[in-house]
Amino acid sequence: MIGEQKGEVPVKSGRLLITLAVGLLALCSVSCYGAEAAAYDLEELGFSIEIPDQFYVFTRETPADDPGYEACGLEKGSMDDLMEEGNIYLNALAWPDFEYEIVVTKISSELNDFRNLSDSLLKTMASNFETGFANVGQTFIGAELYNHPQAKFIKVHASQELNGSEVYRLQYYTVYDKQAINITFHSYTGSWEEKYEELLKAVVDSMDFWRVEEKSDPFPYTYAKTGLQFTVPAGWKEKPLSKERDFLVAKFVPAEEGGDSILFGCADYWAEMPAEEKRGYTRAELDNSLLTELRKELSLEEFAALFCGEGVQVEKISAVSYGGQEYTKVDQTETVSAYGIEISVAMTSLLRVENGYLYSFQFSGTDTSWYYSDFETLLNSVSYPPVPSPPSRSSSDDSGVVATLVIGGVLIVALLFLPGVLSGRKKTEKAKAVASGRSTPPAAPAWQRPPEPEVSESKGNVCRQCGKAVSRDSVYCPCCGEKMAKEEPW
Repeated sequence: MIGEQKGEVPVKSGRLLITLAVGLLALCSVSCYGAEAAAYDLEELGFSIEIPDQFYVFTRETPADDPGYEACGLEKGSMDDLMEEGNIYLNALAWPDFEYEIVVTKISSELNDFRNLSDSLLKTMASNFETGFANVGQTFIGAELYNHPQAKFIKVHASQELNGSEVYRLQYYTVYDKQAINITFHSYTGSWEEKYEELLKAVVDSMDFWRVEEKSDPFPYTYAKTGLQFTVPAGWKEKPLSKERDFLVAKFVPAEEGGDSILFGCADYWAEMPAEEKRGYTRAELDNSLLTELRKELSLEEFAALFCGEGVQVEKISAVSYGGQEYTKVDQTETVSAYGIEISVAMTSLLRVENGYLYSFQFSGTDTSWYYSDFETLLNSVSYPPVPSPPSRSSSDDSGVVATLVIGGVLIVALLFLPGVLSGRKKTEKAKAVASGRSTPPAAPAWQRPPEPEVSESKGNVCRQCGKAVSRDSVYCPCCGEKMAKEEPW
């Protein structure tokens, strides 16, 4: 048996990725291997683990007269030396041929807990394993994240040539209580079978961590400007924003200050609209039908340009409901560079327009992330203030209005039509053109245009694009969305 040898973007330094990789690669050298399961308490590691009865199991506490030593041709002294040298705390050898083994190893780590790191960071680390494995003579096959009920693992497939034969390994790697822990399965048969993966998964799932977690109580949060309320889940706290923002209102993080966070934001669409465009309408008429129509009409690229900013890629847009309210769910990714490392950051945003306000709830991960269930708990608790009923209007009353939106500090313009928001394909094309920052739809040929009205300077201006009369106070033309030129006063 060969002993194992000593492994608002949530990246704090390039050293962090190196620290993560060391915890895995330091435990990567190959060992050798040799129903119901028996539980073993690993006191120094802080958890128990169950190993099937088809294995001879040795720990640092196994007594010298254990029959497994004789069956495997081993002595306690030599086994203890190998465990000490290789940071091994449990070695399970399959009988009768010893062609498989399970090894549990532990070294100290500068990190506290994988649960405190975002999935984006862990995936980035895993994507860089290939070079590290090659440096220790192993072939990296692939890696993925795995969520145990009490821990977050990186699951790694690799292989290594040993004495002319290929040794396959499946490794579950986590950091828990400043300990880098690996649960590794080695196959010395020269092949890999699905049953090995199922066996090791059952072993990992049996782990019972003895950590005592004292979660803070849930607490209410009220956005004073609108009266919106929600409950922050147990184990979370509010963290001050690094600086004052136009759109973001509050940030919440787990008590451990990990890589995940929940951001709450609000933009007052109605207040940003010029008075001329609001005339004849009420705040309540600017509602979630805006997002419903945009979701239907805009492409992913156009939606990203409107709501997500430069460099963000929208993967999927869908309608979801929490607490009886409909939201537009936006699955998005953004590639950022930190200390020379390219990191793909996944985020999930839920948007809703209510009584003229755009509300945004953003989670720094996907719906498979460790803390996503807490995010859903918060969403189910959201209580919106009462909204007065808008006046009834005929479907033909669809005068155009232009709203100026502030999303994440970026000024965006979207053409809205009330009450039939974005009704009609022609209007949708206008909205998409203005919202995404492109030029407005091309003007009709001169012979198709209506005669230009005479507008006195005291009453307003004339749109250069479509020729319509526009109020002096308007920033944009209500018909085509063209930005109006403003003369400087002398």
